[in-house]
Amino acid sequence: MPRAQTATTGSAAETFPSALHSPPTNQQQAPSRMSTSTVSPTEYIPRHKFPLLDTDPHFKRVIKYMRSTDLAAWLGFTAAVPGLLYAWDLSDRIPVRHIKTQPRFYGLGTWLGFCGGFLMAYERSANRFLGWAENEREQKMQHEEFTQIARSGRPIWGESTLQPWIQTVAHHNSQFAHMKFSTIPWFNFVNHPYHGVDVSKYYEDAKVWRQESGIED
Repeated sequence: MPRAQTATTGSAAETFPSALHSPPTNQQQAPSRMSTSTVSPTEYIPRHKFPLLDTDPHFKRVIKYMRSTDLAAWLGFTAAVPGLLYAWDLSDRIPVRHIKTQPRFYGLGTWLGFCGGFLMAYERSANRFLGWAENEREQKMQHEEFTQIARSGRPIWGESTLQPWIQTVAHHNSQFAHMKFSTIPWFNFVNHPYHGVDVSKYYEDAKVWRQESGIED
């Protein structure tokens, strides 16, 4: 029996990357500022038809980059649910007894439509970061945003007080989570450096810009 347990443990260790099981070292405990590295050794980069912008966008970025069509879909879904209840109410022509839908159910329907519409709009916006939908507008917005952040001397992916290994765990939990909203709504609220794209060019361009502007020697 002990041999069987040892073999099982060994096979599991071979199946999963050792980095996921090793405890954090002193080097992993380091800085609160984000590093310029953006690709985790265990990160999966999905196939994409359009340019990849971010494999795990922060909640604020997904909301900020929403298009008017996303907001229209959100609004339409919010109005559709109580609208369907009202249409059902009108079409229910039982001659014996016709009971109208109570107002509180319209309120509940509006709330469900609001939540469902938000999740749909969020998913549409997140798909553009992954390059699964046309994202020319988002490319321009991200370029302008990252250029401004780099020139100001701040880390592009933001700063975090969390330990690097916790950032990695948060990233693994939130990446592609918008594809499983039907199971549980899950969002990325953590600043971390794992986004599947290289942003070093923005730091290099910012350095040249500061030198040309006389800000930096």
